[in-house]
Amino acid sequence: MVEELHVLSPNSSLRGAKSAIAEIPRTHFSGEGTLEWFESVWMIDPQPLAADVWVFSPSFDLVLLVEHRWRGLLPPGGKVEPEKTSFEGARREQIKENGLDLRLEDRPAFAAVRSF
Repeated sequence: MVEELHVLSPNSSLRGAKSAIAEIPRTHFSGEGTLEWFESVWMIDPQPLAADVWVFSPSFDLVLLVEHRWRGLLPPGGKVEPEKTSFEGARREQIKENGLDLRLEDRPAFAAVRSF
């Protein structure tokens, strides 16, 4: 299972920010300029974080999706609570949305900046 880190809208904690800044360089891939944007623009106007959790079958030919009421099928995920890290938020969303308490990989697969 892999986690994807995003930035959403107003209000995040210092713990979450420190965690995100530390995790972005550890991702397997991040969007161009993500760390620089986070360290500059985000630090001026902090936004909450969001995390998606991608759960694959052992053969990587199936992925677990949930049905959102207006966004359709997508991986489990959502807003990371202000006092939590992205990994804690990803785990919470995974359990909340499909009841599975699965082990997250030791580092995020992808980090991106998106606006919702």
